[in-house]
Amino acid sequence: MKYWTGDEILKNLAGLVVGDSSDAKNNPTPFGKNAYEISREAVEGYDFPVCFGFPAGYMKNLAMVLGVKWGLEVTDSGAKLEMK
Repeated sequence: MKYWTGDEILKNLAGLVVGDSSDAKNNPTPFGKNAYEISREAVEGYDFPVCFGFPAGYMKNLAMVLGVKWGLEVTDSGAKLEMK
């Protein structure tokens, strides 16, 4: 079984969608950063769009179809994610 490193995964991304984590709890030893700051740091230096606060995943439980192509556009005024 092959285990992928973080860099192997990130360098092959065309875009990243980060779900809403506004109610996520901190560890007993605080990170000193919120989930968005940690995610942003992890992708510094990569050239792909990143959407934060997408209403799916940990907090919102909306389904996102996997295994299909998606289009992601991120601008200063918001983000658009659509199934292609």
